[in-house]
Amino acid sequence: MPWLNSAGSRATIPCRGTKVESKYGLDQEPALVLLGRIVNGADTDNSYYRQPEGIGLNAIAEGFRHLGLADDSAVNRAESIVYDALYAYCQEMVRQGKMLGVFLS
Repeated sequence: MPWLNSAGSRATIPCRGTKVESKYGLDQEPALVLLGRIVNGADTDNSYYRQPEGIGLNAIAEGFRHLGLADDSAVNRAESIVYDALYAYCQEMVRQGKMLGVFLS
């Protein structure tokens, strides 16, 4: 999963304008830019991008924390399918020309 760091932290997902994004050329991948906007909305108060999908992602991530999994690594493993699906959503939105997702485009 290109959007997780080696520790599995989703907080390091690059968002538009970050040095990480431009350093690694991720700003050239529109689906990753959208993914970063969504994750930023889930990890913050969502006031920067106001990305509606971020609210849902936050609820899903909170639900994973209440499943009683052994540790953060187990939570990250369980969540991986959600991020794969979210990335597929972002790719489809870009393919359709909805660079800001279905709700803002």
